[in-house]
Amino acid sequence: MTLPTPGLLRTLIHDALTTALTRDAATLPASMLYTPGCRPALFTDSSVVRGGPGAGKTLWARVLTDPALRAAAAHDLKMPRLEDTRVISAPGATGDSGGYPAAPELEALLGEGIRPVTVWTAVALTSLGVCDLTHLPSWRDRAQWLLRNPDALRQGVADLNSQGRTHLVVFDSLDRLHPDQRTTDRLASGVLQLAADLARLGPRVRAKVFLRPDTLDAALWALTSEARRALRTADLNWSTPDRWGQMTGTHLYGLFFQLLANHPGEGAAAFRSLTPGWRLTPDGRFSAPEQLTADPAAQERLFTVIADPYMGATARRGSTYRFMLTYLQDGVGGLSPRPFLIALRQAVRHALDDHPDHPRALHHRDIRRGVPEGARARAAEVEQAMPWVRAAFAPLAGQQLPIDSDQVIAQWDHACLPDRLRRLGSRAADPYPSGMRHLARYHGLLEELTAAGVVHPRTDGSWDMPEPFRIAYGLGRQGGVKRPRPLSSPG
Repeated sequence: MTLPTPGLLRTLIHDALTTALTRDAATLPASMLYTPGCRPALFTDSSVVRGGPGAGKTLWARVLTDPALRAAAAHDLKMPRLEDTRVISAPGATGDSGGYPAAPELEALLGEGIRPVTVWTAVALTSLGVCDLTHLPSWRDRAQWLLRNPDALRQGVADLNSQGRTHLVVFDSLDRLHPDQRTTDRLASGVLQLAADLARLGPRVRAKVFLRPDTLDAALWALTSEARRALRTADLNWSTPDRWGQMTGTHLYGLFFQLLANHPGEGAAAFRSLTPGWRLTPDGRFSAPEQLTADPAAQERLFTVIADPYMGATARRGSTYRFMLTYLQDGVGGLSPRPFLIALRQAVRHALDDHPDHPRALHHRDIRRGVPEGARARAAEVEQAMPWVRAAFAPLAGQQLPIDSDQVIAQWDHACLPDRLRRLGSRAADPYPSGMRHLARYHGLLEELTAAGVVHPRTDGSWDMPEPFRIAYGLGRQGGVKRPRPLSSPG
């Protein structure tokens, strides 16, 4: 087979990424499912799956509950037990919180002294169908029934354990239950308590709870040490450490290569010819050879067939393979797929317009110009989960990094940030976005932003910001990537 030309690769990259980026967690087909690195999250005994914004929590909740996607994942990961598991989507587990008790009803239940774990036990037993709770007209009635029947969970689980089949109840979108983050934390604690109770009651019934790291950390404080010990946690990570402890993006590049290899048309076959070992799965997908999912050196060799090897004329300017990883990484080392793919798609659009005769599909200048679009996409992911972040940074636009805490707080005071945040919370729609835990306690707000990977402290006491957010929010730094037009501030 003839090797692909740069023009053919440009067209393939543009078309494959454009197609992939039109999909979301609810519509992603099996051909675009990338499973390496997600195996621990699918273990039945992993009761908690921790993942930041954009990591794919809702996607993997859907993978578990969708038979076709679950079969694809079971094949790729060699987990036949997964196909034999009965997976129950707790109401709201695939991104629609309408099946959970609504926020006013939750507030009423908590106001009556009903513990969150009782509410979620009612949700789980209703979903599993082991207690006849569906005939009761409200969640209040179901919770009250459980209070009158305290042995219902143990008996229900015993009945399911006797069937010899594994049952898994999936909880997702818990951070959208309530506009007050502290209330959400308390409700999440109840779900974790239920998961711990199920783990102690036998091997055949489990809950799997998808949570953001900040919500998980806050929710765990309310649990006993015994309950915390009963919970096994897995992480959804798109960045992995190499042998020197530096974060790598093997999963991101592996996803990129898989999208190219599985796109319909001549270009995909030509791309696959660059690396031997692609395997056709029973459902018609092409699975990558192991070196393209686990070996950064092999990935870099293939990427330099597609793109210039360096961000300039020599290696002193750094490699193109690592450039996007460096500039799209957040403050806790996290990366996510959509910003990475958006940056690549923007790069190939520039290449099609400005470097159509370049001997490689991607010119290093086009990769540099694609990064700001990926940065904006990463900021948008965080804002979707925590919309108050944009309001917090609007008063800081134009400032230079690093920046002292006193200067940050002075700008926030001048902009009356607590009032802005309160107005933002009062406009929250249903389903609710996540609120902030701290309004007037500015140092607490900085800690919250640090946990989200948006800022990070320096040893001298000042604060810095990873490139995706610096670029997106219009802050400066000498030697940084050229700053695009800042995101508009909230009204």
